[in-house]
Amino acid sequence: MRLPSLLAVTVFLVGCANGSVKPGEQGEMGAMGTPGTPGTMGDVGEMGVAGPPGISCWDLNSNRECDLPTEDYNNDSVCDVADCFGVEGPTGPTGPQGPIGPTGATGAQGPAGPAGPQGNAGPMGATGSQGVAGPAGPAGPAGSTGAQGNTGPTGATGPQGSIGPQGPQGPQGVQGLTGNTGAKGDQGVQGLQGMTGATGSTGATGSTGPAGPTGPAGTTGQVFSAVYGSTSLAVATTTTTFTLVPGLSTTITVPAGGAFVSIQTDGGISTTGTATQYSQIDVAIFVDSAIPTNGGYHRIVAANNGTATGLISNWSMGVTVALTAGTHSIDVRALYTGGVAGTVSSANSGVNQGALNVLVLKQ
Repeated sequence: MRLPSLLAVTVFLVGCANGSVKPGEQGEMGAMGTPGTPGTMGDVGEMGVAGPPGISCWDLNSNRECDLPTEDYNNDSVCDVADCFGVEGPTGPTGPQGPIGPTGATGAQGPAGPAGPQGNAGPMGATGSQGVAGPAGPAGPAGSTGAQGNTGPTGATGPQGSIGPQGPQGPQGVQGLTGNTGAKGDQGVQGLQGMTGATGSTGATGSTGPAGPTGPAGTTGQVFSAVYGSTSLAVATTTTTFTLVPGLSTTITVPAGGAFVSIQTDGGISTTGTATQYSQIDVAIFVDSAIPTNGGYHRIVAANNGTATGLISNWSMGVTVALTAGTHSIDVRALYTGGVAGTVSSANSGVNQGALNVLVLKQ
């Protein structure tokens, strides 16, 4: 900026007698000059160096890295403002006391606790003080030996006194009478077992005893037969008479006198239906082309469940019959009784293969 114009001031110097000069009086201040024209704006300064980035609010250890175990508070695998906390505020005032709740129902009586351990024995009482020993009396003169008196009862044991001083040696007394023989003592403890004596010589062989009774008859004559399904039997809705299951038939020979015969059979049945259809088939044991009077007859139902089809049901039954001597035929047969067609038994390559086991028990 330019300086304002200076006012011209005329100063008159007055000479003194001694030739010195002194200033005149201060004049009045002149009027304010007109302000000068403003100068042009200076150039813009250079940009300062950028400061370091600030610390994120979630960066608890200020390492500028996301430490998930300690800084991901909401466990979303990201460190952001959702994991930040402000400064903890002051503790609020204590709220008013809530009303007392109703008294709960009395609980059931608990089981009795186990017995406590045996207490330790109490301490031993203190031993009483020893009484003062009395003075020893003078030794009396030796009297004559009196007659042997009866033994009196044993008196109670008195307390142990302190040992008195040694008395003077008394004179030798007269030999007393011999006492009565004492009672017999108790029997002594049994002695140790003596050593085993030497083995005696072998005695002479005795005569042969009489022959024993004849034992029961053996199992000769028992017969066992086992046969298995050879192929499956298709039971149609028209199979209304008993039909032989392939492979499940055998012939046995009962020995003279007759025998009981045990018959066992088992196998599987499959339905050919779909969805929830079923097959109902009767299976029976035949002895000489006839069903036994009791047992040996089952009704089997193989039913689909709406999800799985071709489901299987099994039969397993047995019967024991008394047969006369001779040859007898035994077989297993089946017939249709309801639902849709089904399949009975199979060869050994299938899971439905039937079996027939016959055992002749000799009487």
